[in-house]
Amino acid sequence: MSDTAIEKTIHLKAPIEKVWAFLTTPEKLARWFHETDQPLDKAGVDFIWLRHDTDAGDRKLMWGRVLEADAPNRLVHTFTHQWIEGMETTVTWELTAIGDGTRLKLTHEGLDQRENPIEELSSHDKGWDAHLNRLRDII
Repeated sequence: MSDTAIEKTIHLKAPIEKVWAFLTTPEKLARWFHETDQPLDKAGVDFIWLRHDTDAGDRKLMWGRVLEADAPNRLVHTFTHQWIEGMETTVTWELTAIGDGTRLKLTHEGLDQRENPIEELSSHDKGWDAHLNRLRDII
């Protein structure tokens, strides 16, 4: 992992299986992040995150491929979108049961591929904060 990876850890008052479902199930992802066109529970799955506005003709917002899915402990997928010009990054989710709750750790790597990566790092860091706060509120 590079020194420029984004790392976030939150603690959720929900069992690990429920948190896993919110990371891998399209309709649950839609509640805190973006809906996907495929479940993210199997390695090798190519998927698209969809725009919320259903009136748009092309709802493709972001895309990726599941690299690893070890339910309910670890999910690794690629992550890219048009604003980073197709630069492929990697997001790793690590889930650990703590009593009746779950520690969820996010590591987002690969945003340092440009000469001056601070724009991507800052923007994605802020975005992950907003999404993870929404997850915390709904779960």
